[in-house]
Parts: sequence; C-alpha cells; structure tokens
Amino acid sequence: ERKNSYYRLLEQEETVDRILKEFGLHGKESHIVNGHVPVEQIHGESPIKCGGRLLIIDGGFSKAYQAKTGIAGYTLVCSSRGMQLVAHEPFESACAAIVNESDLFSHYLDVETYVHRKLVADTDVGRELREQVYYLEELLEELFLYTRLRGGAFPMECRKTAVLPPLWDALAEFYPQLDGAGIRPDLQFDREDMQVWASPEALGRVYRNLIANTLRHGGGGLTVSGGQGTVCFSNVLLPGAVPDVEHLFDRFYQGSPARGEGGAGLGLSIVRELMEQMGGRVSARIDGDILRIMLMFSPGPDSRAIPHEGDAPGGGHIGRYR
Repeated sequence: ERKNSYYRLLEQEETVDRILKEFGLHGKESHIVNGHVPVEQIHGESPIKCGGRLLIIDGGFSKAYQAKTGIAGYTLVCSSRGMQLVAHEPFESACAAIVNESDLFSHYLDVETYVHRKLVADTDVGRELREQVYYLEELLEELFLYTRLRGGAFPMECRKTAVLPPLWDALAEFYPQLDGAGIRPDLQFDREDMQVWASPEALGRVYRNLIANTLRHGGGGLTVSGGQGTVCFSNVLLPGAVPDVEHLFDRFYQGSPARGEGGAGLGLSIVRELMEQMGGRVSARIDGDILRIMLMFSPGPDSRAIPHEGDAPGGGHIGRYR
C-alpha cells in the first residue's frame, strides 16, 4: 500500500499542530486520533506521537498485520480522569485459549491524566445544556416581567434621567457578546448630558433588550443616536430577514425563521410596555437593509407633547464604544 504525504508527515509535531489549528483546536488537550495505521510495536514503534498530539488506534486488529506489528491493535479509552491506549495481545482462538490455558492480555499506555476530572459541563453537550438553561431562565424571567407590566405590578418612578450612563452600563454588560460578534457600537448624540423623562431602571432594561435583539437578529453593526427627546437604535438586517414592523412589538412575534434564533419573542414587547408606562412610545421602520427602532420619551408632566417619529436625533457624534 502506497502512503500519501500525510502519513509521511505525521511524525512532525509542527505539521500536526498546523492541522489542529485548521480545525480551531489549540492546547495540549487537542488530539488527532488516527485509525487503520499499523504500529510496529515489535520494532519499538509507539502509537503515541508528537508529544501525545497524535494517537494511533486500530494498528493491527487485522490478523494479516499482526506478524508485522507484534500486537492485535489498540483501543482508545477516555474517561473523566484521563485518556489511555489499551494494547491488545493477539488472540488465536477460543479453542487454543482453553487448550493452552492462556488468557487475554492487554497493556495500558497512559496518554493524558487530567488534573481536574472532566465533567459533563466541560463537554460540548455541557455547553449546549448551559445555553438551554440560560434561554429557559431568560424566558421565565421575561414572562414574569411581562406579566408584572401588564398587571400594573412593576414600580415605575420616572424623573429626569441622563440617557448615556445606563446605555454605557448596558453595553458593558454585553461587551463579550458584542466583541465576539465583531460589533463596535457607534454612539451619536447631540449632547453628552442629554436627559429624558424615564425610570433609570426601566430605561436600562429597554437598552439591554434592544442590544440583545441586535445580537440575535442583526446582520452586523449597531448605531445608537439621540437628540430632541428621542433615542434610535439602528442595525443592519440579516440577508432575507425582513420583519413586519407593524407586528415587531407584538408578544411572541418571531416574524421569520431567521428571527427564531434564541429569545422568547417577548423582548421588544417588554420594550413597548416599559416605554408606554413611562409615558413614551416606541416605533420601528426599515430603511433599505437598516432596521431603526425609535424610542420617543415623554417630555415630563409639565411639558408639551411627546416627540413624534419625524423628530430624528441630531447629528452629534460621541464616538465608538470601546
């Protein structure tokens, strides 16, 4: 059998590291597991290569190879405590074992011993379970909050509130997700000391829900602009995902399969409830491939009417959030 370049290079640690990196794998716990390669243990060859980065199993299960290898192959055993290769001695037959009173022998080769036991939580399945638990908790929390808002049981104390500090807090809370998505929010406000009539706690929740909506359903980028009693969140839409702005704030609205990734369909409904209970309004429009969500705040009990959607925020620029 003629071997290709891979089998000639598998003894080189640099080559193995490059292959692992192509699959996004790094660190000492990353391995290539190779099968169907005879290991000539009879001549001192080891199935553990490149410092444990490449492991060879099988290696002689076929009887035709056993005279060449001196063994009957390997089995990789992985447990919560580590990894081992089990080397099997050739087995002639059940009859020969009885007549010769021979036993089956296996030798254990330690590949890796974990300092801390590996739990389900450390696996890919564990990460998936954590994500499911997170979304279930988020669903319950949003259902509870929505019920309180609809039932008038959510305390709302409005006052003149600075717009930017709760926005900075919300962006800081979502920084890992924003950074992972390659989103650098662009803040554009008429003035840094802009104030609106709002509850600071409710305003922070509105911001967090809108940022979460951008992360789940946006196609990249986030611009937050403000002026004249209005704050606008803008983001690019995913290709083919055009939500119905007339129903965007409806309870459990998903709109399209592209908008079904995570979330309970309550985030924007909660935004509408919070804005209305603060005396304001929220609306949405689509300009080309840009979704704009406008928060229009009440000017307060002693002022004139709420800004309307045409009162677009001014053109001041604070800069990108880092």
